[in-house]
Amino acid sequence: MKAGLQIPETLLVQVIINGLQPPLKGLVIPHDPQSLETLSLQVRLAEAALQATQDATPSISSGTYPGVDNDQLATIAALLTTQQQQLDKLTAQMAHDLLRQNVNTYVNRDQSHQPGVNTRRSAQPLQQQQRQQQQRQQQQQQQQRNNNRQTSGTP
Repeated sequence: MKAGLQIPETLLVQVIINGLQPPLKGLVIPHDPQSLETLSLQVRLAEAALQATQDATPSISSGTYPGVDNDQLATIAALLTTQQQQLDKLTAQMAHDLLRQNVNTYVNRDQSHQPGVNTRRSAQPLQQQQRQQQQRQQQQQQQQRNNNRQTSGTP
């Protein structure tokens, strides 16, 4: 990464929000934090709210439910846990990819504003155009000399 590259704080906030686990993300997004400090506060509040909810809700493994096989519930709980872990990995990967894409956008934008950097054309086609222009000028000069010789009668 380019040294000294400054990533806007709002972009970092969005990347971090995208990397949050869905329950936390659902509690943080409505508050629309715009700074890292505000985001940190909202995440801590969301974590506390989720913890309080989990403490008040009995877990599947601790209870017995009439007409429900606890082994099936344990299997479902394990599958849900696995699915959540996969979702968390995908979310983290997406956040990483988004950050890399945005950093590349900023780096490219930064380079396009530097003097002497031609982002629309590479140097090779530019040199080719210059050679063609020189050839046209030489042909025009040669044609002018030929015209001058014909009008003056000099071979």
